[in-house]
Amino acid sequence: MTTTRTVEIPADRRITIEVPREVPAGRVVLTFTPASEAENPKYNAKALTAIAEAEAIIKGEISANWHKPKELEKVWKETLED
Repeated sequence: MTTTRTVEIPADRRITIEVPREVPAGRVVLTFTPASEAENPKYNAKALTAIAEAEAIIKGEISANWHKPKELEKVWKETLED
């Protein structure tokens, strides 16, 4: 489960976090990212191409590629090589 919420950092740098009941008890990782970076993420060309392809698949503009399990390992390795 991931929850993202934009908050304003007060001058005293203290934030109180209320955790929803749906979040299980235990350790969590809190990440603070300046809003300017979160609103304008910097992706490389390959990531931007993948994002555009995913959006086109969702819109039904192109069909998704399905790979057989044996082929999937090869595709995954090729993806990680770059």
